[in-house]
Amino acid sequence: MTSFAKSVSPSPITAESPRTDFENAKESCETRSQSMIERDAPHPAPRPSPDLADEADRATFNEKWAREQRRAAFIQMRTEPKTGGRIRTLNKSFNR
Repeated sequence: MTSFAKSVSPSPITAESPRTDFENAKESCETRSQSMIERDAPHPAPRPSPDLADEADRATFNEKWAREQRRAAFIQMRTEPKTGGRIRTLNKSFNR
């Protein structure tokens, strides 16, 4: 027994192919993505002079140091028994 598809002779497809629209859209997308890549690519910036760099580094360090000191003071206040703080521990039987 032969299948129906083998017994029918192939006929040419006469409909217009949507492939041309796809190719046009693909080309426009490629050009847009290429321009986006060029626009968003990192560009090397000149380094600041050592005097300016030291000042920026110092300011950044001081900001991080102050943040860490505030965090340490907060933790100490929360855990210091004199200020009413306590060390919080996980109570495993809490949800049982």
